[in-house]
Amino acid sequence: MITKEVIAYIANERGSGVSDESIKQALLQSGWKESDITEAFLNMGNSAPVSNNQFQPSTTAVAELPKAGDLLSRSFALYKKNFLALFVIALIPSAFSLIALFIEEGSYSSLIILALFGSFLAYTFSISASMALLTSDKESNLETAFTKGMERFLPVLFTSLVMLMIVFGGYLFFVIPGIIFSIIYGFSAIIAVAENKGVNESLATNRAYVMGRLGSVFYRLFVLVITVFALTLLAQLLIFILVSVFSIGSQNSVSSEAIEASYIAGIFTALIQAVTYAFSSSYLYTLYRDLKASSNTPIQQMPTFHKVAKIIGAIAMVAFIALAIVGLVIFSQYGAL
Repeated sequence: MITKEVIAYIANERGSGVSDESIKQALLQSGWKESDITEAFLNMGNSAPVSNNQFQPSTTAVAELPKAGDLLSRSFALYKKNFLALFVIALIPSAFSLIALFIEEGSYSSLIILALFGSFLAYTFSISASMALLTSDKESNLETAFTKGMERFLPVLFTSLVMLMIVFGGYLFFVIPGIIFSIIYGFSAIIAVAENKGVNESLATNRAYVMGRLGSVFYRLFVLVITVFALTLLAQLLIFILVSVFSIGSQNSVSSEAIEASYIAGIFTALIQAVTYAFSSSYLYTLYRDLKASSNTPIQQMPTFHKVAKIIGAIAMVAFIALAIVGLVIFSQYGAL
């Protein structure tokens, strides 16, 4: 089934001097059926195909992304501009992580599970709120971020769940498909907020933005992982030194000094997570904007690839539920709920 976006895409590419054959190949690579492409060309009316001698080989269907160094620079500028608001938003899931840490000291296992579940919901809301903040015209406006974050919470939650199940299912098939799925659908939650789209639309839009440049997106995500890892490692080293200072002279591992040091380490770890989350949000949003601005691939709602990914996600969900049930049964027999 053809859409207005495909018609507009063909018209735009023809106007740029791209041959009909190149347009057809780009659409085929994006998952469109040849019969739909043919129908789309027929629906162009009296528009004649551009002849081969008018073809401009320098024109490509998908533009290149800005360099990783430029991406880091612009992300850091956005990070500095919105640091305080992003940090406050990031403290919400960090607070739940701290609650789980303190409960663990008391060995209340059922409460730990509730705290972890609350942490996931809080993390989902933080995605919604932080993206609402970054898409807002008003600088560091927490009220706007929380308001829109609540409005888009359910779409982000459902989109995140579907995306996680697809990625988890991909990892079940020898890891590499999981990495590919994480790139193809990893920006879906951001799109759900920034473009006010539902689950299927967000997933399909994400796929359209990254197709043809998976390697470029993977490289830029790898740069983010290395940057955050280096900062976290440095901060954890400082925490280790701090904990060691507090624990000096403590012969007993369960002494009040040791327990106090573990709490301090937990608090500092939560603060580090909030700081790195704020930067990661800025980086991912900047990369998303680059992907959107440089992509002119038409968005197809349910290509075959998308259907296969959702089937894999459904299989992963069944496997996850089965593992969870088995785990609860074992834990109920041998653990203290």
